[in-house]
Amino acid sequence: MRTSLSRYLDGSGPFPDRLPWLVLVGQFLLDFQLMVERWAEWSTQIVETWPDDLTTTQPDWKVLETQAAITRAHRQ
Repeated sequence: MRTSLSRYLDGSGPFPDRLPWLVLVGQFLLDFQLMVERWAEWSTQIVETWPDDLTTTQPDWKVLETQAAITRAHRQ
């Protein structure tokens, strides 16, 4: 079975008049999916290192500092 993407690529996709909008939204959804997958892999690695007693867990200060720097940079 051919995917909708391959049908659009060969010019046989449904609603070709919607293709510019579909590409725009499709790219957003793809980027979002990839971001969530990267986050899930990263967060799983972090959580696997945590002890059973979460009250003794320390935050990742380097990540927090990076988040603060990015937030400041985007405000400017």
